[in-house]
Amino acid sequence: MEQDKTPITDEYLKSLEGIEAAEPRDFFYSRFTLRLANEQTQKDWVFPLKPAWMICTLAVFLLINTLLLTQKSKPQKTDESSIEGFANAYDQNISSY
Repeated sequence: MEQDKTPITDEYLKSLEGIEAAEPRDFFYSRFTLRLANEQTQKDWVFPLKPAWMICTLAVFLLINTLLLTQKSKPQKTDESSIEGFANAYDQNISSY
């Protein structure tokens, strides 16, 4: 096994001997948990109050209102009074007294 090693691998192995384990800075866990808590509260769904959203929302409401008002303003075609129309719909005869 000693014969299989080359001088390059020996150099690499010697350079790795001086490496120490990495350690986090002080209060790392406390800062990490605080950051996670802040991110979770910021990701809650909030109604977007940006001007583009508000303009689009208002435009949709105005469109719906306009459509509803124009459909409601058109008179329904009734050729007879309500009782006579109801009777004709069910093939009934209404006699006048």
